[in-house]
Amino acid sequence: MKPSKTELRALSRTFSDRATAGETNSFFGLMPDIDFIFTSTGETSQIFENLLSDPHVWACVQSRKSGVLSSEWRMEYPKSTESTAKIIDPIFAKLDIYNIVSWLLDAPLYGFSALEIVWKFDGKWIVPDIIEQRPNYWFEFDTENQLRFLAEGEPNGIILPKWKFIIARHFPSFENPYGKRLLSRCFWPVTFKRSGTRFWMLYMEKYGVPWIIGKVPKNTTDERRAEILDMLTNMLQDAVAVIDTDQEVDTLKINDKNATTDLFYKMLEFSNAEISKAVLSQTLTTEIGDKGAYAAASAHLSVRQEVCDFDKKLVIRALNELISLICLLNFGDPTGPIFTFVEDSDVRLDLAQRDVLLQRMGVRFTQVYYERNYNFRQDEFTLTKPEPQGGTSEPESDDPDGDVGTTPPDDDQSGPKSETPTDQPETEDQ
Repeated sequence: MKPSKTELRALSRTFSDRATAGETNSFFGLMPDIDFIFTSTGETSQIFENLLSDPHVWACVQSRKSGVLSSEWRMEYPKSTESTAKIIDPIFAKLDIYNIVSWLLDAPLYGFSALEIVWKFDGKWIVPDIIEQRPNYWFEFDTENQLRFLAEGEPNGIILPKWKFIIARHFPSFENPYGKRLLSRCFWPVTFKRSGTRFWMLYMEKYGVPWIIGKVPKNTTDERRAEILDMLTNMLQDAVAVIDTDQEVDTLKINDKNATTDLFYKMLEFSNAEISKAVLSQTLTTEIGDKGAYAAASAHLSVRQEVCDFDKKLVIRALNELISLICLLNFGDPTGPIFTFVEDSDVRLDLAQRDVLLQRMGVRFTQVYYERNYNFRQDEFTLTKPEPQGGTSEPESDDPDGDVGTTPPDDDQSGPKSETPTDQPETEDQ
């Protein structure tokens, strides 16, 4: 049974929203940021810049970003978009892609990242002249989950103009359009780490050197006690003194200082591990320590690759939105080329095809070359000489250089010899 027209109209409308739910916690129509750090401590988003001053947080952030920033990118042009290459390629050649990608990768750290585009007409095309990141605390979301600029004198903020901003967000939701912040997960570990470090410094200052105890008779005057105290203070620096025969100086040592020191160190290790898990989803890439087993390393690197792949998708989505804006403003159609990253498998395929051509020209590669460029282990393959057509070949295990370069004598003159080595990937003859 098909739905009636009235039922269809009801399906096209929102049934549950903030108004019908009776939520009245908005201020001037703006949604408060419900990040648990803000609600529990009263801090603002500017606290996150302070967290980045922690060396371990910064190292984790750099490690996470480097997976994407070190990757090569390219443009893919479907047939219907080939004509746009004349505008897109020159634009991306001039843009500071490195910084733009880095700003977009701030989205997982801060929840979202807002980049403003300043356009210009170059005499033929409308092109982005400047693309810059704007501070997150300049913006808030309204009850419709639309981002607004908090302009001076505008308590409700201003809806962002069309075609002016690229917004990247990290796991936004209807309840929390600001996104999930990884730096929020670092707040308490950094706080505990800083407090623990401060107490550790005080402990070392207090117990790092032996206490010097001066013993004097009971009837010693306060002035004399003060003189002896000054003398002992100087002894901490010079370790020499002259005392009377009726005075006694002794040292007080703490027998088990290592136990307390280990507590401080373990607390710092725990805090750093929590930070690594929050930012990188694992710990091994920043804290090798005694956890360097091959299986554990492989598992952690796999997690790191998954995080890198997720970040790449975030960047791809944002930059393809930029391409759509360029095409829309110049051609009236948002359809354009596709920005993507070059994957390792693509690189190795191109390399293999190049190596086959070089080998047909007479070039021979060493075992070290294959290990380095194709990620093979030494026990996973052997090198063989090119075999005659219909013949057999033996492994070149005796070659001290691991070289494949000499063709065996041609005893059979009945047919041509194949120049394609057996250890190369098969390709289709041109």
